[in-house]
Amino acid sequence: MYKLMVVDGDKLVRQTIQTIIKERNIPLSYAAEATDGVEALLKARKVKPDVVIMEINIPKFDGLNTAEKIKEFLPQCQVIFISAHKEFEYVRQALRIGAFDYLLKPVQPGEFEEVCCKLTEILGINEQEELEFEREKVELASTQLFIRKVLLSGCFSGSNELRNQFHEFFVSLKCGVLMVLSSHAINLDKLIVHNIIGMLKGNLYLCPVPLNPNQIVVFFGQKYGQSKLTTTVLKKYGYRLMEQVALKTGIELNIGIGKIYKDLSKLRKSYLEACDALNLAEFLRMNGVLLTIEECEKFYKDLSNYLLDREKKLIDMILRKKHDDAIICIHDIFNDFQPRLESNLIWEKVFCLEILAVLLRAARKANVNSEELSQINSALTNELVDMTDLGKRLWVEWLEHCVDRIIALIANNEKASVQRLIKEIKEYIENNLNKSITLKDISELTHYNPQYFSRAFKKEIGMTVIEYLTHRRIEKAKMLLKKERLPVRLVAKKVGFSDVAYFSRVFRKVVGVKPSEFREKSG
Repeated sequence: MYKLMVVDGDKLVRQTIQTIIKERNIPLSYAAEATDGVEALLKARKVKPDVVIMEINIPKFDGLNTAEKIKEFLPQCQVIFISAHKEFEYVRQALRIGAFDYLLKPVQPGEFEEVCCKLTEILGINEQEELEFEREKVELASTQLFIRKVLLSGCFSGSNELRNQFHEFFVSLKCGVLMVLSSHAINLDKLIVHNIIGMLKGNLYLCPVPLNPNQIVVFFGQKYGQSKLTTTVLKKYGYRLMEQVALKTGIELNIGIGKIYKDLSKLRKSYLEACDALNLAEFLRMNGVLLTIEECEKFYKDLSNYLLDREKKLIDMILRKKHDDAIICIHDIFNDFQPRLESNLIWEKVFCLEILAVLLRAARKANVNSEELSQINSALTNELVDMTDLGKRLWVEWLEHCVDRIIALIANNEKASVQRLIKEIKEYIENNLNKSITLKDISELTHYNPQYFSRAFKKEIGMTVIEYLTHRRIEKAKMLLKKERLPVRLVAKKVGFSDVAYFSRVFRKVVGVKPSEFREKSG
């Protein structure tokens, strides 16, 4: 059984996960739970869980930072994030820190069981790899290449001992880097011998290692005295691999490349960087893509810096629902930034998703419901990533559609918000007609300033709050005078007038007759 820790401030969520594990016989032992980041870090050090299920929005360190800190001292620990959000930026951050998966709330038993089955299978594979290494080391005089593969696989597991052995074994290397190959369409294991080793025969610094049937890691190392290992050289090898695999199988590989490190103990970092680059391509549902982490980081940095000064202007236009001005602003941003997109479909999609992220931030500023935002973000993102071509006409149409949806969402939210406000004010008035009611009282109740709710009330109802209050008081007074036959003095008190003479004047002004005359005419 693998030890599980659940981190979520919602007790019901923690109980639900525990129930699913028990009812579905998932091989996870519920070892600990926590409600915030600090408690999670303390319990992780004590319990040393194999798996952590982490809510992103928790107090005292958010879930992303907490998971990153846990993986610093428990690198083998697998993290599954749960959240009500599916924004691209959340998913990207989760993937960047090595999350195993990302589930949306409410947690569905079937989906949760499927993810846990995959996870426990991988955990079992990691344990088996450790046992296999020890057995082969003792019983077999393995070939040098096989030992290198085992050591390299061990390096990823987080074992300091194996990392140190790996570093000693490759002491003759000046630097190293990792390339990750991925395909969900074919079993990549068979491609190692037939393509990678065969194609690059004679390059002794090359070592391919299968991590699972759909992913292969290739280690490149530069020996002293050999030609310099550069990103350009790696991309050349990567494109050759993609070409060979496509010719033999008709399948397009995706390849991610990490940074080159002189300190080989940092190869795990190179691996995670390569996975980050690869995950971007797969998130965008792209095939036949080669990305380096350096390209990704440079593009994100350039785009973030560029949008920094323009984001405020675009958000302001969206909040004021200036549709045409927002579209013009987006056109201007694209035309300025277009040369850096290099007609590359990946960068075009990332650009569009970052603009969508700005639009969503505007909606959040307008207090749009987070669940609605999550749904619209998911729908718009899926529309974009499914596009196989993103000429200017298509991205313009998609962005205009995004602006339409976000502005409509903000407008509907504002309308619903005003309606809720009006209802709250009317209910308060109706329940307190016998009391003194001021605009200050209503302001304290609704947490809106008097100018705002007075303007909204008059626009929606057609009269001011005070006029409506007077109208309701007189209507109730008419009912009391008709049905209960109370003295005018008591009627005035029951509808909030302390001065009976003033009540009579207001009543006559609104109804046209004095309260006593109204009673007489009413029979």
